[in-house]
Amino acid sequence: MEAMLDSLGREIDCFVGPCDSLTWKERYNIFPLKPVECCIAVPRKHRLAKKESLRWGDLDGETIMMVKRGESPVINKIRDEIEEKHTKLTIADTPHFYDTSVFNECEQSVCVMKTLDIWKDVHPSLVTIPMEWDYKMPYGIVYSKNPSDSVQAFISIMKNELKNNY
Repeated sequence: MEAMLDSLGREIDCFVGPCDSLTWKERYNIFPLKPVECCIAVPRKHRLAKKESLRWGDLDGETIMMVKRGESPVINKIRDEIEEKHTKLTIADTPHFYDTSVFNECEQSVCVMKTLDIWKDVHPSLVTIPMEWDYKMPYGIVYSKNPSDSVQAFISIMKNELKNNY
């Protein structure tokens, strides 16, 4: 992930992903597309894998993998709720934003993981389940603070399309 971020504006023009990172907002331009639902991912062999939706009580005794505190206001709010109201749930910090290794670790350790509905098919061994909570994550286009003319034109087109279609 860091290599990709470092190459923005040089080797790659932009990417689409969650965009509430405080660091990213300082270092890059962000064009929000829409909010996406925060969900829970579990390995297919997990006891919760067959559930259609989850409640907080379903997670009692589990370890939940999440991005560390401080980087995402949305994740900070979820952490606050866990620490204040759901103390039977243990939080395991991921070392960085999610990449293949984090999804693989979730599957191998049989933990639950805070994820996004838009990533429901990102890993073949994980099942994404809606959670009965009201957490959404902004999702959008991340691009260089000094974008090329073609990237600026692309963002302009996207802004016009979204304005005209919503």
